[in-house]
Amino acid sequence: MTKTMRYFSIAALALMGTVMTGCSNNDELQQPESGKRTVTLTTTVSLDGGAGTRALDVTTGVKTFAVDDQISFVYKNTSDETKLAVSEKLTQSDISADGKTATIYVALEDPATDSQLRMIYPATMANIPMSTSASIDDAGTINLEALQSGQHGYEGELSDYDLAVFDGTLTGYALPASVTLANKLAICAFTIKNADGMQDITTTITNLTISDGTYNYSISRSNLISPIYVAMMPVDNANITMTATDNDGQHYAKSLTNITYAANNIYPLAMRMAESFKTYGTLPVGTHLNVGDQLDLSSYFLINGDVLEQLTSSYAPYTLVRANVEGSTVTEAADGAYYVFKDKNGDFYGKDAGLHASAASDGIFVAGYYEGMKSYTMLSHVNLANVTAAYTAQTYDCLYGTLGSNVQISIANNATVWLGGITINGGDDWNTDWAGITCEGDATLVLADGTTNLVKPFCSSRAAISVPSGKTLTIQGSGSLTADARDRNGAGIGGGDSENYGEIEITGDVNVTAYGGFGAAGIGSGCAGFSSVIGGDITISTSGTVTATGGEGAAGIGSGSAGNADNSCGNILISKGTVVATGGEHGAGIGTGYKADYYSICGTITITDVVTKVTATKGESAYDCIGRGNSGSCGTVKFGTVTMFDDSRWTTTPANGENYGGLHFVISKTTNTNDTWTLTPTNPNP
Repeated sequence: MTKTMRYFSIAALALMGTVMTGCSNNDELQQPESGKRTVTLTTTVSLDGGAGTRALDVTTGVKTFAVDDQISFVYKNTSDETKLAVSEKLTQSDISADGKTATIYVALEDPATDSQLRMIYPATMANIPMSTSASIDDAGTINLEALQSGQHGYEGELSDYDLAVFDGTLTGYALPASVTLANKLAICAFTIKNADGMQDITTTITNLTISDGTYNYSISRSNLISPIYVAMMPVDNANITMTATDNDGQHYAKSLTNITYAANNIYPLAMRMAESFKTYGTLPVGTHLNVGDQLDLSSYFLINGDVLEQLTSSYAPYTLVRANVEGSTVTEAADGAYYVFKDKNGDFYGKDAGLHASAASDGIFVAGYYEGMKSYTMLSHVNLANVTAAYTAQTYDCLYGTLGSNVQISIANNATVWLGGITINGGDDWNTDWAGITCEGDATLVLADGTTNLVKPFCSSRAAISVPSGKTLTIQGSGSLTADARDRNGAGIGGGDSENYGEIEITGDVNVTAYGGFGAAGIGSGCAGFSSVIGGDITISTSGTVTATGGEGAAGIGSGSAGNADNSCGNILISKGTVVATGGEHGAGIGTGYKADYYSICGTITITDVVTKVTATKGESAYDCIGRGNSGSCGTVKFGTVTMFDDSRWTTTPANGENYGGLHFVISKTTNTNDTWTLTPTNPNP
C-alpha cells in the first residue's frame, strides 16, 4: 500500500526580515517496494517582493520567484546519514501572478522521524555533493567556497548568493507548522577611492579580496561598474583586511577594526584604499619598483651589470623582496649578498652584493631594456626628500624628488647616475660651500626619459653642477635638465669662481638649459675673481636642444670674465642638435667673455654642418656673436670645414641670408647691430 502525505506551507522571504511557513492538514506517505520510504512534499513558499524575474532589489531589499528556481532540503535518514534533496524546478504555473508565492515539490528519501531539517534558498548555495556524515550546519551544508570565490561584484548576481535558511525538524514525517527562512548574509556595496579620497577608482578595480579572519572573499570582475556588491557572512567586532587590484596592475590595501556587518542588512560603504604594490607584465624604462611589486614576465635582469637568473613565466609572479633599503630583512646568500626577487614558490633569485645600501634608497628603478637579451637594468631609487646628510651617489643610483635639506649631493668618481626628476634649489646659507651637484671625478649623468630636473648651487662661488679639473662630465639620456647659477659667481655647468674645471660632453637626446652667474658662462668657466681659471673642452652632440646664457661679462658657452685674473676654456665642438647661446654684457654668444687687464681665452670653435640650428647672440659691447667678447682672445672658428675666423680676425664675413662662399650654412643676422647670428645647414650630412 502506498500512502501520500501532502504538505502546504507559506513563506515570506525578504532581505530585511524573516520568512514564515505554514503546514497543511493533508499528509500522505508513499512506501516504495524497496522498503525505503520516499516522502513527497508539496510546499507553497511566499517571497515578499514585486512581480517579475527573481532578483535582489537593493533598494527595497526583496526578491521574487522565477521559473527554474529551486530550494535545497538537508535532513537525516533512518541510517543517520545526512542527505540532500533538491526541489523540482518551478514552472510558470507554480508561481503566483505577482511572483511572491510559489508551490514547490520535493521528495525526501527515507527521512528519519523528527529529523533535523534545513531548507536552503537558493538551492545552489547548498553543498553538492555532501559527506554522509556532515553536520547540518553552515560548514557542512552551505557552499561557502562559491560564496568566497564565485562572486563578481555586480548587483544582478546577488540573487544567486543572497542566502536564506530555515533550521528546524520534521514533525514525524511532516513539515513543521511554521517555517522561518532567515537571511544569513549581509550585503556590502563598496565604492572605492584612492588614499586621499580625491579619485573614485571603483570602475578600475578588477579584483577585490576581503578577509574577516574566518572567511576570505575573492571577487573577480569583468563588468567594471560601481558600486561593487559583495554578499558576506555576518561579522561582529571583527578585524577586516581588504586588497584591490586595478586594470593597470596597481594594488591597494585597507585595514578595518571592530567592524560589525549584520545579516539582513545592506551597507553602502565608501572605502579609501592606499596604494601598496604593483604587478607588471612589462617594465617600461623609468618604471619605479618598490618592495613587494610583482613581475609577471619572463626576462633577464641586470643589476650592477651582472645578469641574474632568467625569471621564467612559469614561476611568476616574482616579488621584489629587496629594494636596496637599509635594514631589509631578506634571506642572505652564503656570500653575504641579499636576494632581490622571490618567485611564487618562495625561491629567491638574484644577488645584489654590488648594490650599496643607504637610508635614502627606497626602491629599484628600471633604467633600460636590451632587446638582444630581453634584459632590464635595475637601479637603486633614491628620493632626495629623504636625504638629510651628505650623500654620494653611486653607479646605478637614480636620484629623484626635491632635496629638503642643505646637504651636499655628490657623484662618486667614475659613477653613472640617473636623474629621475630632481629639484635641488640650493640656498644662501654661508655654511654651505658646495655646488648643487659636485662631481668627485669622471661622471655620467643620465637624464631619465621624460623627466625634468633642476639644479642650483648652495654657495655664491660655486657652479650649479661642478666638473673637477682634469675630469669629464657626460650628460646623456632623454630627459631635460636646468642648471641655474644666476645670482652666483659660478657657471651653470662647469667651474665655480676662480676654479679650474674639466671637460663637458652633452649627448643623447637631452634638453639642457644652463644659466651662469655674474662673470660666469652658462656652460664653461666661472668668474676669474682671484686666480686664473683653466677650463676643459666642451662638446655638444645631442638630438635635443642646449640653451646656455652667460652672466654679465661671460659667454653663453665658453669662458667667463677675466676681471682679476686670466679666464680660459678649451675647444668648443658643436656637432649635433639645436644650440641657443646668449652672452651676457661684454660676452660672446659662443666664445670668450670680458677682458680687462687680464685675458679671457677660448680655444678652437667648430660648428659642423650636421647640426640642426645654432643661434648665437652677443652681449652689449661684445665683439662677436661667435668668437670674442669684449677684447677676448679666441682661437680658430670653423663653420663646417671652412675657417671663418683666425688670428683674432674674421677672414670671411658671411652676408645675411646667403649660402656664402660655398658654405653649407644659411647664415641669418639681426638687422643693424648684428647682435644675433643663426646658422642653419642647407645640406646637412647624415
